[in-house]
Amino acid sequence: MTPWFRPSLGPSIHRFFLMTHLRRHLAILLCFGFAFGIFALSAEDARASSPEDQIAEVVEAAELEYDMLEFDAAIGLIEAGLTVARENNVRSPEVADLHFLIGLIRHADGEDDAAIDAFVDALETHQDAELNEFYVTPSVEQLMQTARQRAQPPTDDPSPDVDDASPDIDDPPPAEDVDPLTHDPLRRADAGEPLTIEAQIPADLPVFRVHLHHRRYGESEFEQVEMDPTDATGFAVTLDGTKIRTSQFEYFITAVNRAGELVAESGRATNPHRASVIGDVHATPGDPVDHDTIDPDEPTRERDSGFYGTVLFGTDVGFLPGGTPTANFERDVSPGLAPAFAHTKIDLGWRLNESSHVGMYFRFQPFPQTDFDTLPEGAIDEDAAFFRHENECFGLGLPGDCLLGLQYQHVISSGVPQFYSSVGAGIGRVRNWIKLKERHDEDDSVSPCLGRDIHEDPNIGPYCELRDSVRTGWAHFGVGGGMFIPIIDNLDLVADSYLMILIPDTSLNLDINLGARVTF
Repeated sequence: MTPWFRPSLGPSIHRFFLMTHLRRHLAILLCFGFAFGIFALSAEDARASSPEDQIAEVVEAAELEYDMLEFDAAIGLIEAGLTVARENNVRSPEVADLHFLIGLIRHADGEDDAAIDAFVDALETHQDAELNEFYVTPSVEQLMQTARQRAQPPTDDPSPDVDDASPDIDDPPPAEDVDPLTHDPLRRADAGEPLTIEAQIPADLPVFRVHLHHRRYGESEFEQVEMDPTDATGFAVTLDGTKIRTSQFEYFITAVNRAGELVAESGRATNPHRASVIGDVHATPGDPVDHDTIDPDEPTRERDSGFYGTVLFGTDVGFLPGGTPTANFERDVSPGLAPAFAHTKIDLGWRLNESSHVGMYFRFQPFPQTDFDTLPEGAIDEDAAFFRHENECFGLGLPGDCLLGLQYQHVISSGVPQFYSSVGAGIGRVRNWIKLKERHDEDDSVSPCLGRDIHEDPNIGPYCELRDSVRTGWAHFGVGGGMFIPIIDNLDLVADSYLMILIPDTSLNLDINLGARVTF
């Protein structure tokens, strides 16, 4: 008997689809590694390159992130580059390029007013500043025309009007006159709960007033409130819970002297800090908030690190390159797609910080246990080591197949939802369903085709279709990605994908999962 596997598509198409998907995930990881390497080298060997060279490297990395639509990562790079420019009083075309990128990102987010402000900053930074023609579209050109009308010729010695007590906080002040505030940007806020924001101002700065500028998601204008001094250098303000009602909260902080001149800042109107709002964001504004239940001396719980647990349920599609044996060693299969159906995955680990998570996962794929007694003698080596053993789930007796592995997740955006990439490796097996063509012999009284529909094939003659399975592994490595969608505090909905390469019995398997994550 010579069974045949009947793929639904040609193997070249399957290989192209799966390998393209793999390259995309690897490209994301490589881009983040490239950006991280630039900043690591800059921090460890600041004397090895000039500020201009550092800024040029930042522009290149930020453009790469922008081209890949990784806006949050691009903004992080741009902020670092502008900090270098301010500290070293650099006003080069590359600095203008950073402002142009901010404008492009704001335009993509639908914030055209903020985009125009950023384009004005670029034009006022360097007289020869020009937007890369690769990024010019009719809508962007319209914004650029407005910016050109508003922009003033750049000057090396700007002279602010000291009589104006309300300076334009969007215009970048001279680097030598403005210091950054000491402030840890908030990443999350509880819906409907009072929110305290704090900042530290250097004691040698002539600060007269410190303001918090904030807005809820969907609002175009920032509301300004004054921050109160808490000690010789500290300032703080507590916002009412009615201000924290949408899915995202944006803010920045400014400090001015008695003449109204900006002397320190954290964030800007064109690039504010953003915090995700967790909880009942749809509650009606104006609901009473019980301030007496808030203990002002209670320390803020650390959210950036700690234990997490994830439970996922999903399905799988695999690609078999051919030659992989079934449980019966007499049978081989041809290349093609093979589904793996349902599985459960548990991931337990530790959040090292807001972006880096390391965990261990256990994947269980339920499956009727194989009756090895029906196979030819010698098909199964019952005394083999666990990594070669054909019994289910490492020989533990569970009715199905298991994977055990380690996985690293890197969060690549701080908004809602949070997107992440992942990479991992481990041991175990995956079982894929296949359909076989079994030749039918009418004279065989024990033919497996008895009672089944008989078909005709010009190569093998009469046949019937039988289902069997292939178990690939025992080692695997994979790349993937997904997103966290906050439901309530400490509970996220998770959508996850994970592409695995299994060896030495080879297959490519793509898991698609949905589940929930709890953080502590």
